[in-house]
Amino acid sequence: MANSILELLDILPICLIGISEHKQEPIRRPAGYVSCQFSLCTGGNGVFIDENKETHRIQKGDLFFFRSNVPHEYYPIDSAWQIFFVVFNGADTAKILDYLGFEKTNVIHLGEKYSEILNSMNELYTANYALSESRFKLTSAMMYSLVV
Repeated sequence: MANSILELLDILPICLIGISEHKQEPIRRPAGYVSCQFSLCTGGNGVFIDENKETHRIQKGDLFFFRSNVPHEYYPIDSAWQIFFVVFNGADTAKILDYLGFEKTNVIHLGEKYSEILNSMNELYTANYALSESRFKLTSAMMYSLVV
């Protein structure tokens, strides 16, 4: 059995690394981030700038996504900007994302799907902080379901 998150990244096809919701401060990552990330705007307004320097206005109900090691930045437009983010990676994450059409950075306006995605992220958050030996397997399955 794997003893650390680093070992799990080589075993599980997709593995949750971190999850949180908070008021977002400016982030600038010219070399990208070591893992993939989905960020769901739950309030306020912000800006996401992708690797092509394309600027996207983000508001409640928008989800932005970037893969590992892809340059990007994001920052609030107003003080109410809040995001719920999920950081993940894993042995087959790149193949899964390619297959599902997430080959590149993307911004999705969720519309009616917002509540469903928010509920899934809340369930994932709860499972991640459960004191259970099987939480990594459970959150891996939940991540797969969220991505699909």
